[in-house]
Amino acid sequence: MSPFLMRLDHEWKNAGTVQERGEIDARRAGYLARIGSFEGAKTLVLELRKVFGTGRDGRVTIWIMVAEALIYHFEKIDPIALDRITRAQLLSRMINDHQLEAISSAWKAHIEFESSQFEQMFGSLRIAVTRAQQDNYEAHSRISNIIFKVAVWCGREEVAKIHFRNGREYALKIGDQAGIEALQHNRAAFRLARIRASNCLEQVGAGEFEQLRVEIETARSLQNLTGVTALSSYIDLCHARLLLLQGKYVEAVEALSYVRDSGPFPAGGVSPQLLDLDISYCLCAMDRLDEAQAFFKSSQDADILKIDPDERLVARWMQLQLARKSSLFGVLSTSTDLFDEAVLEYKKLMNSLQIGLDALDSF
Repeated sequence: MSPFLMRLDHEWKNAGTVQERGEIDARRAGYLARIGSFEGAKTLVLELRKVFGTGRDGRVTIWIMVAEALIYHFEKIDPIALDRITRAQLLSRMINDHQLEAISSAWKAHIEFESSQFEQMFGSLRIAVTRAQQDNYEAHSRISNIIFKVAVWCGREEVAKIHFRNGREYALKIGDQAGIEALQHNRAAFRLARIRASNCLEQVGAGEFEQLRVEIETARSLQNLTGVTALSSYIDLCHARLLLLQGKYVEAVEALSYVRDSGPFPAGGVSPQLLDLDISYCLCAMDRLDEAQAFFKSSQDADILKIDPDERLVARWMQLQLARKSSLFGVLSTSTDLFDEAVLEYKKLMNSLQIGLDALDSF
């Protein structure tokens, strides 16, 4: 059992009221969702709804909403998660509970980030930062985690180091192993995202690939050690796409095929059709053009205009490389124009994220 759950058990045994026990059980449900124990989380929420479903206690109701949001998000990346966490944030504000407003706002920022609503994410972060008191370690841990992954994605290494350290310290204070695992996971996932995009603009050195490989393996090892299974497919995806970057195409095709039907993944990031484009690129690089063309045709079902600008940049770059290889993969001039558009959109996104990060310094 994690230190966080052990601490909640201790608090539950010493709780003086039904309401206090209700809060603790709802917090336990939220944590179980974060580590992938969804059935246990759902059972707790169901029992809590039987007792507190009438809204008899505002704080318990808010914690239940937070737990429900985390279940929806970590199990299926369901859009309902944002509705639930927004309700929790609004109710926290209505009862003037700064602790819960900070926590719900921080989780709202997390979900908004995952759904590519970056402007809203920064707004939620600003609320979380202004409402979080010094000893609100749960809120501060989540805030640091979000800023950390944005900083890694933008290549702001010094900012990333500060918030990695802060997020880890806050998580250690409350025994939040899932929070520590999330930091390692995000370090690997968003460094990969940055390197994949950067590689489309200029060749990335082999040293960065090696550093990334170590970070992916560290994240996987910690995931296995802590037993956190929620969204574990991300690490498999990172591994597969690193193999592609390293030119290990045979291994990459096998790994990409394995991860293709896993998930869940955010709608703005990965889909089976997009992974078919990755596979097509690998097969083409091995001169297996007939097989590559079959996967390329399947990838055309992907709506590239709806994915995040960094993923769009990589997709357009792959399409361009394929078109350069053979007319089987489209018209070269068209692919070139689409790639140029994707470059501009990616740079615009990175600039807006940089501005958002800098603005947080004033809070």
